Amino acid sequence: MAFNDLLIDKNLDIAVIQNRLNVAGLALTALFFSGSFSIALHALNNRGGADFRVEFAQVEGPLVLGVLFGIAAICGLLLCQQLSRPSHHWFTSSRWWFAVSNIWLYFTLSQAMSAGLSEMISGISMFHPLVSQSMAVLATPLWWLLLFIAPIHLIKRARDVFDAAEARMLGVVYTVSVLIILALNAEVFLVRGAERFSIGSFLYNFALQIVQPMTWPNPWQPM
Repeated sequence: MAFNDLLIDKNLDIAVIQNRLNVAGLALTALFFSGSFSIALHALNNRGGADFRVEFAQVEGPLVLGVLFGIAAICGLLLCQQLSRPSHHWFTSSRWWFAVSNIWLYFTLSQAMSAGLSEMISGISMFHPLVSQSMAVLATPLWWLLLFIAPIHLIKRARDVFDAAEARMLGVVYTVSVLIILALNAEVFLVRGAERFSIGSFLYNFALQIVQPMTWPNPWQPM
């Protein structure tokens, strides 16, 4: 079935929603595993007794964001099962919640990738920089796909069947959500790099988030 057909309320069946719920559950499992794995690595190789909460800030930030977006996606998918169809308001439209939950799922997967791979690629760079750089290059298109390409494509497809209010609010939620991800990860980069806050340094780290996987091979200096 075409995605446009799924966004028509009468075609939005329970099996499709359940499929997305399964993906969200797997993403949350991957996020919590990533956090546990990174902390376990720190326990095996404690660098001068540094606080692990600071040492792994670049893992903890995406971990928290991913869990929040994952829970939001699950709530949205559950909500779209109980809303009446069709609806005259975007906030009571099951198809709107289905679409926005798909966007939040993409964001969850992006943060799962960041939390799961950043520290490992950084570790690989210590003994094989070329391999780590190659992995970072491979991860970058996936990062763009999850944060930008797939959600924007979904929004464009949704405009074919959504009314003006639904399409507008879907775009607003996407824009706000992606700015939150980029801004909070930029702030984490500032804290983890022990940089003093300034508008220039924040904007630089904000821009880095667009190509965040390319920063993973660069090991952080112990704080």
